[in-house]
Amino acid sequence: AHCQYFGVEQHDENSLIPIIERECEKGSVIHSDEWPAYNNLNAIGYHHLTVNHQRHYVDPGTGAHTQAIE
Repeated sequence: AHCQYFGVEQHDENSLIPIIERECEKGSVIHSDEWPAYNNLNAIGYHHLTVNHQRHYVDPGTGAHTQAIE
């Protein structure tokens, strides 16, 4: 697994998606929380897995987590 971190001033889709498209190959698996800026990742060619931190730290159905970046 490969994890990258980028500091950004804006946390919206228009700011985050171009970074993802520049740094991640299409078809990559991306784990995130349910932040709305990531909602279209599946539609643009990524395999997006989410975890709802109010329910779990690791999604029991998919294994999705964000522990590698926190």
